[in-house]
Amino acid sequence: MRMLMLCVIVLVFSACGGKSPNQTQNFAQTNTHQATQENPKQTPLNQATQENFTQAILTQSPRVQNSAQSPRQVSPDTPKDTPIAVRVQGNAKWCYAPQFSASAQNYSYLALISCSRGEALNARYDVFSRLAYKINNTWICITAPTSVYRSEREVDMLYLSPCVINDERQQWKIKNGQFWSYDDRYSIKDDGDFLYAAWLGDESYNEHILDSAMREWEATVAPAETLTFGFFLFWQTKNSQTAYYVSNGSSTTTRTAMYYDLERGHIASYDAFVPRLNCMYSNLNGGDWDWVEWGKCDDTTPPPKNRAFFKPILIGNKKLAIKDANGNYLRLTHYGTHWGVPYVVKPSYMQKDSANEASSEFLTTTEFQNWLRLISANEGDNLPFCPAPGGGR
Repeated sequence: MRMLMLCVIVLVFSACGGKSPNQTQNFAQTNTHQATQENPKQTPLNQATQENFTQAILTQSPRVQNSAQSPRQVSPDTPKDTPIAVRVQGNAKWCYAPQFSASAQNYSYLALISCSRGEALNARYDVFSRLAYKINNTWICITAPTSVYRSEREVDMLYLSPCVINDERQQWKIKNGQFWSYDDRYSIKDDGDFLYAAWLGDESYNEHILDSAMREWEATVAPAETLTFGFFLFWQTKNSQTAYYVSNGSSTTTRTAMYYDLERGHIASYDAFVPRLNCMYSNLNGGDWDWVEWGKCDDTTPPPKNRAFFKPILIGNKKLAIKDANGNYLRLTHYGTHWGVPYVVKPSYMQKDSANEASSEFLTTTEFQNWLRLISANEGDNLPFCPAPGGGR
């Protein structure tokens, strides 16, 4: 597990000789490699592994690489989470405040409020250069709107979404006291009340800078509390190219993001208005099959018997099988009364489960496939480098 996590981080920050997933389009990549099936054994991180993993993060972080300190000498900093305090026009001191509303474009936004108010929550500037809040025991990050990221609009409101390791819109660098995207295309500005991502050169919104009291917070290389990957899980019928996306106990043609926790094995959707994660739970007790449950979950340590643990296994080009902690397969039917509703089934029952084009084959993005390939090869010591010592070529 230690080598698995090391290689995950190496891939994020290009130490394997190529681009990181963050340097390309979010949640979608292209590649055609295939990995072998694996045992879905649960392998949660223990304390020693977590410490080693944190060290690996710090070694490869762009925040650390840009410093004069040797990566070998880097140790995890103790987080100094605090409200993000800034100086706005007129030198007034205000703080960032995450807000949630059904009327907001993405069900959330960032406001500027008095730092004495309770809504000015503590934030972390973590090793992935994310601005993260812990809300309802779930880590939520400040995210640039897709419209600005894709250069469709010059200005749009910031919002909050689950912290993931493969979304460039969540990465921010601090330059001259201001938050900028890593490619310097846009920065965080305000209109006196709310926060926006605005292109370089925009003069319609106000600039603000971090308060001098934030210098220690800025310099702290704080560990990331979660390793979550944003991806899409979908399926197609034999006779159609229509993609049906799995989410919250059903399937829909609406492209819906899912979140896979690499440490806890959770596959979750996101309820943006609450906000909270809804995890898929295996509910098979004694029978041959049963519907999966979808229920509240968070980023805390799961119980020893983790019903929310699932392991995606590559079975072909962008094709997945998914097993629970006991080796039962995630499955759904393409037709019938309950089409598209996920359930789990024992391997011994799968041959009998053939009605309504029942299938255990799911599809995903190339980006997610690439990560699973790396994890699979590293667990099996099949990589000659990065950092598995195996002799595979």
